[in-house]
Amino acid sequence: MTQSDSAAAAAREAAPDDTGLAGSRGSLGVTWAELRVALWLSVVCAVSAALLAVPAGAAFFFGGDLSYASLGEGVDRRYAVLDTARMQRREPYTVEFDWSTTTARWGRVLKSTWDLTFLLFCFPVCYVAYLGASLKVCCVVLGSAVLAFMVSSVGFVVSGKYAFISYSGALGYALLVAALKLICPRNSKIPRHALKQALVLMVGSVLLTNVIPEKTVRTAT
Repeated sequence: MTQSDSAAAAAREAAPDDTGLAGSRGSLGVTWAELRVALWLSVVCAVSAALLAVPAGAAFFFGGDLSYASLGEGVDRRYAVLDTARMQRREPYTVEFDWSTTTARWGRVLKSTWDLTFLLFCFPVCYVAYLGASLKVCCVVLGSAVLAFMVSSVGFVVSGKYAFISYSGALGYALLVAALKLICPRNSKIPRHALKQALVLMVGSVLLTNVIPEKTVRTAT
């Protein structure tokens, strides 16, 4: 037996046995060991996401309520519902807001800055982390969020059309897809996945804004 044959025989003997339960492959070609690792990683990812989502959600709602309480008077209809004591007594009240002036619309944008920041920046931040968080990726992807925020805010102030605020998420995703196409290779599937997510978000925005009516508050006649 030559030296090469001896080395090959030793390698075969040292190789793990695939005949056992851990080495057996199912119909999809996945071993039990690989399946256990995948399940463990899924649990770790779920727990990590929950640990991040709870403080992030608390910060979002706390900041939103603080914005409504301090900046919502006269520019947002939801400012009135913060008077919980009056609501518990079931006292009637009139919800008043005015977007007829540029100053009032700027006030509405200022009040919604916290919500729009979360909405327009959470998805780009996820893609930045996924793509390696290099300086180029951060500038291009987060720049698309800044541009979407500016377009939606200025568009609402200048035109008075609330659709710029309502569809700011869809606009942010459209610019995010364009940014991903600039920084990803030509055959990359990442822009395609972002486009699918954008379409789902856009359909949801259309349904919530134009199709599903609000029934929680009775309109005065």
